[in-house]
Amino acid sequence: LRWPARSPDLSPIENVWSWMKKWIEDHHDVEALSLPQLRQAVQGAWDAVPPDFLRQLAHTMPGRLQQVIANGG
Repeated sequence: LRWPARSPDLSPIENVWSWMKKWIEDHHDVEALSLPQLRQAVQGAWDAVPPDFLRQLAHTMPGRLQQVIANGG
């Protein structure tokens, strides 16, 4: 079985990281955070990710896979 290369197109978690980054930037002065504060901010962002957003991303997987197949991937 050939395994497709890792690709942000196939990895919905990439969308979650982007969502979390924006949430952190909207709620914190990132440059002023100490390492412990940054860890807390990341945890806060993770806790704030809406479950519906995660469900929506999971439901996009069949379409993502079909696109890869259609493009010869």
